[in-house]
Formats: sequence, C-alpha cells, structure tokens
Amino acid sequence: MTAITRIFAPRLALALAKNDYAIAGRVRRNMAFSMTPIALLFLITCLVFAGPILHAFGSHYTGGRLALYATAIAVTVQAFTYLAPWELQFRNQQRFVLLTSVIGTLVGLAVMVVLAWAYGIIGAGIGQLTMTLLIFVPMRLRVMRLHRADLR
Repeated sequence: MTAITRIFAPRLALALAKNDYAIAGRVRRNMAFSMTPIALLFLITCLVFAGPILHAFGSHYTGGRLALYATAIAVTVQAFTYLAPWELQFRNQQRFVLLTSVIGTLVGLAVMVVLAWAYGIIGAGIGQLTMTLLIFVPMRLRVMRLHRADLR
C-alpha cells in the first residue's frame, strides 16, 4: 500500500499543482486499479482462510475469526482511501487531515480499549475498524467534494 502510494502521490501532486484535474482523476483511477487486486486478494484470503491463519499463531487465537474479519475490512478500506490524506495535504487542507486523524485516533483508541476490555481480541479488531473508518472515510468524502467543485 505504501509503495503504491509513493509511486502515485508525486504524480497527483504535480497534476494538482498545475490545476490539471483530468490528470489528477486519471492518477486516482490508476491507483485504484493498482490497489484493487491487491486489496481484494488480501480480503478474500483473510475471509476464506481465517481458521488456518489464526491457527498458525496458536490454538488460543482460533476464536478470533471476527477480529481478523474486522481487521481485514479495515485494511481494505484503508487501501482504497489511502491517497486521500495526501491529496488533502497537496490541496492545503492540512488542518482537516490533522483534525480528522486526531479525533479518529482518540475515538478509535477509546472504542478499542473499551471493547478489548469487554470482548478481548474481537473488541480490539472492531476498534481498529472503527478507527480506520473514522480517519479515512471523512477524508475521502472531503476529496470527493473538492473534486466535484473542481469540475464545475
């Protein structure tokens, strides 16, 4: 995920610096096409082979299937929205990125601690999913709103 972002982020920055939103859209689509097979392969592998994956870490983890599912979904969501913070920074939206990251992290950690205390590893997985959704989804929605404004 990071390697693909490092490939596409400079191209996106250059397109946005030139106010060429057509190229910026193409960069976003190319990244999505690059990430889709990797993210879906990861998600399907975790969903189909959850038992053997967990058993590889020890028999006491075999009950953590739901935690693995939540983590796999969180990683997949992050893969598809990973360029959003970069684009917001390139568009001088650093405050929004910082605010979203801080609020999402604090709320996500609180949820993770509470759920992990009550439900163990399953609660921690759900907490991680909550944190990822609170951080990356608002950023992606903000990018989509900015992109719509660019097209007008």
